[in-house]
Amino acid sequence: MSTDLISHPKRKSVFKILVALNAATLLAWIGLLVIGLGLSLENVAAAVWLFFFK
Repeated sequence: MSTDLISHPKRKSVFKILVALNAATLLAWIGLLVIGLGLSLENVAAAVWLFFFK
């Protein structure tokens, strides 16, 4: 196994940037999903509440 690719400083920084971008993108998607689920759950709860208690 050659460690040439990883030990090169410029390659290493590019790799770090890519990893950071991937992590940021993943976090953004998770955030959007959580917000979306939260809003839809709120809507469902409101609908159920109106249906049963109005």
